[in-house]
Amino acid sequence: MFFHFSNRRKTMENQHEYDNVTLMYAKHEKIPMKDFGSEIRATMDIDHLLNKAVLLLDLQETSLEEIFAK
Repeated sequence: MFFHFSNRRKTMENQHEYDNVTLMYAKHEKIPMKDFGSEIRATMDIDHLLNKAVLLLDLQETSLEEIFAK
């Protein structure tokens, strides 16, 4: 655990002594490595995307509305 306090005093008489006090908290921890090649969900998502893909060739339409209307 690490705390960092920073105090920059202003030299003007009417300024408060701790106008620029900041607090920072940092926690460092090691997380386990993941093997994304063996992730089941990612493979299912790719399979689903490929199964629903449509290849449209030789389109004359130029706007998305016209293409989706087909």
